[in-house]
Amino acid sequence: MSLAAVVVGVVVASGQADSPRANAMISALVESLGSQIPAPELREAATPSDASAIAIEDDLAAIAVAWLSERSPDETIIRVHVARLDRWMERPFRFATSDLPNERGRALGFALASMLLPEVDFATQRAGKATAPRPPPTGPRPEALQPTAKDTPAANLAAKAAPSNKDDGGQPTTRFSAALSAIAAGGWQGQAAGWGGTGDAEMRVGTSLWLRAGIGARRGAVTGLNGNDTVFLALGGIVWRPAFAAIGPTFQFGLRGDARALYHRFSHRQWDGSFEHQATLFPAVATAAEGTYRLSPRLILVAGLGVEIAFGIADIAVAGRNVATVPALRGIGDVGLRWHF
Repeated sequence: MSLAAVVVGVVVASGQADSPRANAMISALVESLGSQIPAPELREAATPSDASAIAIEDDLAAIAVAWLSERSPDETIIRVHVARLDRWMERPFRFATSDLPNERGRALGFALASMLLPEVDFATQRAGKATAPRPPPTGPRPEALQPTAKDTPAANLAAKAAPSNKDDGGQPTTRFSAALSAIAAGGWQGQAAGWGGTGDAEMRVGTSLWLRAGIGARRGAVTGLNGNDTVFLALGGIVWRPAFAAIGPTFQFGLRGDARALYHRFSHRQWDGSFEHQATLFPAVATAAEGTYRLSPRLILVAGLGVEIAFGIADIAVAGRNVATVPALRGIGDVGLRWHF
C-alpha cells in the first residue's frame, strides 16, 4: 500500500460540498492531519446515512469514512466508520444559534481529525512510511483549545467534545430517555410471583450516570387465596453505564439502584361471590444488572436482572387463618424498549 492509497472519505448532503461549513471542516481536518495522508475525499449523498457512507467507503477503498447526522439545526453527530475494524464511532455537538457556519465547520473538522488519527497512523505505518512529526496547525487543535476571550462558542465546544481514541460504545448521547418494559418477579422462600409492566424516564447527569424514576404494577396468584396479589410500585434511583462496559457500538452493560414503594393489595373471592381485600405498604430497595442492545441511533432494547428487598414480610390471612407469606426478598427481571430524545 502506498501513501496515496491511504484515503479518508467525508460524506455531506447534496449541494453542501462547497458550503462554508464543509470548506471549514475539510480545512481544519487537513491542518490537523498535516502530511499524514492526501486531502480527504469529499462526496455528496442525497440522504447521508450509514448505508450511503459504507457504499462510498467501498467505492473509494477508504480506510475510514465519516458523515454528519443532523438531529436539529443546532445539533450534529459525527459518525465515523473504520473499515479495518468494521466499527462505528460517534461524537455529538450542540452549537449555539449564534455560531457561524465556518466556526461550526472548524469545530467539526478538529474533532473528526482526533477520531481518525489512530487509524491514519496505523495505515501510514503499514504503507512503510515512518510517521513524521506533524507540523503544528495554523489553527487551534482540539486538545489545545482553552476558554479565552477570543474563543468562539464553537471552538470551545470542540475542546469539550474532542473524543478520545476509545470508542464509547456508540450509545445515544441525548440527555433524556423514556422506556416501557415488561416485568416479572418471584419470591424467595415465600410467594411474590407476578407479571406486569413499568414505565420510567431517565435524565443524564454525568458522562455515565443517569437519574431514573418510574411507576408500574404486577399481578400474580397466591396459593391459599381464591384471588391474587396486585403490586403497585413507584421507584426512583440511579443507573451507571460506564464506557468501559461497552462492547463495540451496539452492546452496553450497566448497574441500577432504586428506592421503591410497594403497595400490595390481596384479594380473595369468598364462597358467596363477594371479595375480601387486604392491603399493605412496604418501602423497598432494588438493584439489577442491565444490558442494552442498540437497535437504532435512538431506540434501545434493554433487559435487567436483579433483586428486590422489601422492609417487611406480609402474612395473608383468610377467615383468621394465615394461608401464605409474602417474603422480603424477591428476584426481579425486565425487558423493554428505551427511546432517547
